[in-house]
Amino acid sequence: MQEINGWEKVVNTLASDYDVDIYITGSNSRMMSSEISTYLTGRYVTFHIYTLSFDEYLTFKKSYSTIYDIKQEFNQYVRLGGFPATHLQEYSQDEVYTIVRDIYNSTIFSDIVRRNQVKKIDQLERVVKYTFNNVGNTFSAKSISNYLKSEQRKIDNETVYRYLEKLQKAYILHRCSRYDLQGKSILKNTREILFS
Repeated sequence: MQEINGWEKVVNTLASDYDVDIYITGSNSRMMSSEISTYLTGRYVTFHIYTLSFDEYLTFKKSYSTIYDIKQEFNQYVRLGGFPATHLQEYSQDEVYTIVRDIYNSTIFSDIVRRNQVKKIDQLERVVKYTFNNVGNTFSAKSISNYLKSEQRKIDNETVYRYLEKLQKAYILHRCSRYDLQGKSILKNTREILFS
């Protein structure tokens, strides 16, 4: 629907003239959730739909299959991830990787590369790979930049920050703030980043 010019006028008219709930789903290169407010003038609620949690995965799988061993299911979940499409039937590992790779590629190329006119796709993919390999670790744009320089890939800190911001807006990465347990406050070191 977001591909049709003037769609927001139709939605606003339907919402104001009728007693209806309207659900607009999907992510595409023409609209991210941050732009919805411009189109729908404050008449919306955003729901972020994430991959399945382990509990949701079990509920999902129970609807079409029998679960015999929770530990085995947990290993399967960790290995194959929480995308519902990867658990619709017994796929081989190669088939699951193909499904996940297609989801990743469509998100990277539609929501980031095409939308933001990223020219150096190789650089972006190296930043993504670094962050994926360091999930749960604290790092900074400088540490990513230094790492890539050590691999003879020159990239400045500001470009890394821009890539990280784009990855966050596309919901590929989620930034976690550092929390001081003793002082019960969020640490304000903006140079270090922790993604999950």
